[in-house]
Amino acid sequence: MKHTFTKFHEKSMEDRKAAVFAFSQLNEEAKSLYCNSEYDQLSDQLVENAIGVMEIPLGVAVNFVINDIERVIPMATEESSVIAAASHGAKLARSLGGFHAQVDGSYMFSQIHIVHVQDPYAAKVKILHHRDELIGLANQEDPILQQLGGGAYDITVRAQEDPSSLVVHLHVDTLDAMGANAANTMAEKIAPRIEEITSGEARLKIISNLADRRIVRVYCEVQHEQLGGADVVDRIVQACDIAKRDPYRAATHNKGIMNGIIPIVLATGNDTRAVEAGLMHMLVKVSTTHH
Repeated sequence: MKHTFTKFHEKSMEDRKAAVFAFSQLNEEAKSLYCNSEYDQLSDQLVENAIGVMEIPLGVAVNFVINDIERVIPMATEESSVIAAASHGAKLARSLGGFHAQVDGSYMFSQIHIVHVQDPYAAKVKILHHRDELIGLANQEDPILQQLGGGAYDITVRAQEDPSSLVVHLHVDTLDAMGANAANTMAEKIAPRIEEITSGEARLKIISNLADRRIVRVYCEVQHEQLGGADVVDRIVQACDIAKRDPYRAATHNKGIMNGIIPIVLATGNDTRAVEAGLMHMLVKVSTTHH
């Protein structure tokens, strides 16, 4: 039976809009919100079933000094007060030298999950014996990344709870890139060879977004008086302690943290979902470790 959206992806953007308008029974005022944009053609190339572009306000947070360098921070968000709060916080930190940041590096894992392995521990030894071969094979997929100083550089293997499976981690230095494309193609490249080595079958061959080797650590100092005195500072500390104990408070506490993170990720054209997913599982990892 045909319906309004039969072969919807094959329609032009204008025809898709017309189909959506008819289906939703939008009035003329609502339709006018979907006016044509100069980026319609680009959006049609980037996503499926595109009907337009949703614009997000772009602002800049100021007053930031990071590692003794003045910075202007781009932030894309629809929520008021976020950029103002970031700028105010930076102004408070500025008086005592600003922010001091360190980064572990730009290291990501590409995972190859192997199943139907008769002896996982013997298979692990075999894989590590072929370590250099596998790394060289992976780097064939992105020679430019290697020329720039990045690329695959190590392999680790972990046994799983399932006694007939294991997971291979290909360590990749992705430099300034998020690295999904490079890490994924490298995993797909070496998976058949790992199958030969282990006599197992490769299932997942994909990047992990738990970027626990790519952590940025930042600290600053703020005087009590700048925050309203010792009593206000104590209340802030108490609020943090409550969030550690109460998951309902923690969710909103973390939402406030993400208010500052996601606008920067979005403004710089990076993957907001990857950052959110990695943070979520990092919190689970920390919670499990502490309990």
